[in-house]
Amino acid sequence: MGFGIIRCKKVKRPNLNGLRIFWDSSVQKGCVLRECANVREEIIKRVREFQGQQLRKIRADAPYALHYLVTLSQESAEKLGEEQIKAYLSESLSFLDTLHGQNNIIAAFISDTGHVMHVLAVPEKEGKLNAKAFTELNALRVLQESFFRNVSSKYGLERGVKGQKHKTQEEENFERLKVKSEKLEKRIKVLAGESLEPPVIEYPEPGLLEGKKAYAERCLKRLWDYSLQIIQVSRAKALAYDDMQKEKFKLEQEIREIKTKLIEEQTNNSLLRLEIRELEKLFRNADSVF
Repeated sequence: MGFGIIRCKKVKRPNLNGLRIFWDSSVQKGCVLRECANVREEIIKRVREFQGQQLRKIRADAPYALHYLVTLSQESAEKLGEEQIKAYLSESLSFLDTLHGQNNIIAAFISDTGHVMHVLAVPEKEGKLNAKAFTELNALRVLQESFFRNVSSKYGLERGVKGQKHKTQEEENFERLKVKSEKLEKRIKVLAGESLEPPVIEYPEPGLLEGKKAYAERCLKRLWDYSLQIIQVSRAKALAYDDMQKEKFKLEQEIREIKTKLIEEQTNNSLLRLEIRELEKLFRNADSVF
């Protein structure tokens, strides 16, 4: 039927400002499930609380939060329908409540697409900030298996193949159209480059006792028939070329639209990562502030 998807991304201190920007801009368009006025300040507050309860200083590069993305494949979204998608996301949030403890879920919202949920959690384990307990390889495997068993399987969704990287529908469409467009481009170049110059015409031999006029008429008829053939072939090539150009134009439009969607997907998935490069400079010497 399709896949149930859960992904987990570590959020370090330099990324918190980018996270806040993403959260504030995205929440306004979606449906809020757990409200938080300022996710950055709330996370820093919780980390300070952990620091106050332990002697060992929290490392500057320690992940301060976990950003979960819960969704399902486009095929599944179309088949489940709005009500079942809401139930799936609600149950997913309950699953994360159980995993982290409800008090450690800072904020959650469903995006304007209706089938993507973002959840922000503080990685607390036994009273300490411990992201490793949730993000090491074995923990992530357990997360995928547990999520499938407790949530996805109830809605007829499949579990992804272990170790396999799945492409989004837009990525698959983009690659398919790109290949089709390249093949069409090659065919257009071949067709445009085909020579329309006719080969040398082989005129008929004059008949015995055939007059000049009769022979000339036979030669003209041969030339006319051949000319008609060339005109028909040329017209067919021109029509085919025109049709291919129209199809190529449509493919290019589809590719542009899919590129736009891909950019939106990549922006949603990598906004925090892009912020790091700019924010590292700003936060490099800001340890004393926090």
